[in-house]
Amino acid sequence: MNGMYMFGDLYPAPDYKVTFTQPAGMTATGKDAAGVADDMDSDVDPTTGMTDAYELLSGDTILTVDAGYLTLGKIGDLVWEDLNGDGEQDAGEPGIAGVSVQLTGTDNLGNAVNLSTTTDAGGMYMFGDLWPAPDYKVTFTKPAGMTATVQDDPDASGDDTDSDADETSGMTGTYAINSGDTILTVDAGFLTLGKIGDYVWEDYDTDGQQDAGEPGLENVSVALSGTDNQGNPVNQSTSTDASGMYMFGDLWPGDYKVTFTTPADMNPTTANAAGVPDEEDSDADPAM
Repeated sequence: MNGMYMFGDLYPAPDYKVTFTQPAGMTATGKDAAGVADDMDSDVDPTTGMTDAYELLSGDTILTVDAGYLTLGKIGDLVWEDLNGDGEQDAGEPGIAGVSVQLTGTDNLGNAVNLSTTTDAGGMYMFGDLWPAPDYKVTFTKPAGMTATVQDDPDASGDDTDSDADETSGMTGTYAINSGDTILTVDAGFLTLGKIGDYVWEDYDTDGQQDAGEPGLENVSVALSGTDNQGNPVNQSTSTDASGMYMFGDLWPGDYKVTFTTPADMNPTTANAAGVPDEEDSDADPAM
């Protein structure tokens, strides 16, 4: 059970050849590797399974006719939309279809590897039939309009649920593949940054509702404050335009509040008026 074989009682001959039947699910390794002693390398043609010819004379014992096989490896997993921006795959967060993914590296025979694929409808991808290599890397192309989530989130419950892509380059660290390895933990998370904003207006009838003919207020100072999901404090400011509109964009998921500076000689109207739709009422606390 140690992989040894022997043919004995052989008459001298100039052209003995040995043919090995490839084991199921395996691939022949490279033949006559450079710099490797003959008793330590593989002598089999990877296509035919046959060796070169060996001359056997009276009394010869040739114990250097070897064959090496390996199981090709795999790398893959998931590209998903990180809805809450925490860098971890949470229940209900969907996969992203059609994301371009590239595998690069150099296999153990010195061959450059450059493969590409795209994620399926569920956000899954896979590179298969990979020769062993010490330095495979995966690069994810950022989907249009999205941002890479945080890489290697320390709070993720194990390396198989976080995002492994660098936030700028989209490239992972290196992965070593040995015979038979299947690495299914190489993931990338992306999100669409959010916006908060709308309207500051003059409430003529003080009913707390935006009525026809009530104008927007220009140059009202508006401040956004809060903490994003990575614990970073957020403090931004802007002012309303000529129509009374304002907007804070490119916001990571988090907890935010908006503060309006009351214009001179004016008072805030009623907040969250009963029966008024949220897109038509005032949300600012009059006391703050």
